[in-house]
Amino acid sequence: MTANRFFIEKSQIHGKKAILRGREHHHLSNVLRMKENERVWLFDEDGKSYLGKIDEVKKKETIISILELREKEPSQIKVILAQALIKPSVMELIVQKSTELGIDEIIPVVSKRSRSLPEEEILNQRLKRWRRITIEALKQSGGVFIPKIVSPIKLNELSNYEVEKKLFLNEREGELLKNIVIDSLENIPKSVLVLIGPEGGWAKEEEKMLIDSGFQPVSLGEKILRSETAAICALGIIIHFWKH
Repeated sequence: MTANRFFIEKSQIHGKKAILRGREHHHLSNVLRMKENERVWLFDEDGKSYLGKIDEVKKKETIISILELREKEPSQIKVILAQALIKPSVMELIVQKSTELGIDEIIPVVSKRSRSLPEEEILNQRLKRWRRITIEALKQSGGVFIPKIVSPIKLNELSNYEVEKKLFLNEREGELLKNIVIDSLENIPKSVLVLIGPEGGWAKEEEKMLIDSGFQPVSLGEKILRSETAAICALGIIIHFWKH
């Protein structure tokens, strides 16, 4: 639950005091109506968590005394989601759910059958909104590491990413993802990139290009899933078995 968890920028932490401002202050003071002496949890962009006690709720900021610092070690595996651009509301769902699961990075991808790249102003607005969604998702899930979201890239640019394992979902062929994951439990890769296509699927020339670039085609079974369902299902399998 988000009731007593708040995101705070590390620049707002000064020794044993934290100053909560902006959206998080508004949520604490005007939505939750929290009072002095109540306990809260804070987390910053470096993955640090702080147990705090509210000292004073002002009009534009909340003063909090830090009682305890907790630092969580990052997972030994980096999980990257490369998602073909789809309808904005569905992209938001994928950003939210993948963050709850524990994704490390999200790469929006432009493919032949994906949504086209929006104008720069709209794109910047969406990137900001996606970041806010990740923070709210972390507050919900209890996570502390904010996933990196990069600007959209073309499909062929994914070959520039240096990761140990590259997978792409393919409804035509590919080994079952669950078998790949279970068979690798004794030798879990240090990094994995999972590529999810658009609703129209991959063009044949895109499949060939991906395989030539070192991507392994994988399957989630006989059913043809919507893009968002496939993304959440694939990440759920990988993170459950590989990410400790």
